[in-house]
Amino acid sequence: MSNRTIDLIEISRQSAEAKKKVKLNLRAYRESSIGK
Repeated sequence: MSNRTIDLIEISRQSAEAKKKVKLNLRAYRESSIGK
């Protein structure tokens, strides 16, 4: 595999993890705002 392919895989993996974090943060934010 070329370095470019590895870079693309790494980037897609990182963006998937970032989206998971955003969803978790949104859920926590909604729950905290509902609790207020």
